[in-house]
Amino acid sequence: MRLSALVCAMLCLFTTTKSAYAQQLADLQHIAIVIDLSKETERVGLTKQSVTDTVLVGLKRGAPKLKIDSTPPVSVFYVKITSVVDGTASFVAVDVVRPGEIAGDKGSNVYSGSVPVWHRGSLLTGSTDTLASQIRESINDAVAAFAAQYHKDNP
Repeated sequence: MRLSALVCAMLCLFTTTKSAYAQQLADLQHIAIVIDLSKETERVGLTKQSVTDTVLVGLKRGAPKLKIDSTPPVSVFYVKITSVVDGTASFVAVDVVRPGEIAGDKGSNVYSGSVPVWHRGSLLTGSTDTLASQIRESINDAVAAFAAQYHKDNP
């Protein structure tokens, strides 16, 4: 049976795309938690400590083998929450950033830096009464998605 060129090309593209993003959290053993809240986010009832606690509990539950510390070189579980002034909308960005090396365009120079390897983002809207709980739920969902990817990459 012959495969059409289109089917073959699609299979090759899918295989390449999958392998390009595979193992993004492989060999991750230590992670620090960094929280960045806007002043407007604090007005809806969240603090750095309450968000840190939410992330810490989720990571301990979802990825118990992952050590939470800030011993360099360390990867970072970064949560940034930006809210509008009237507290009716927020953007929650959750990233995992790892130390990495990037080859220069000509391949001769290698640059060290932080490399984002995993991301989730949510735009939330609602009243100031419900936004804090929506933000916590969004963070919990992101931590669960991270834990699932972590276990896939670290069987």
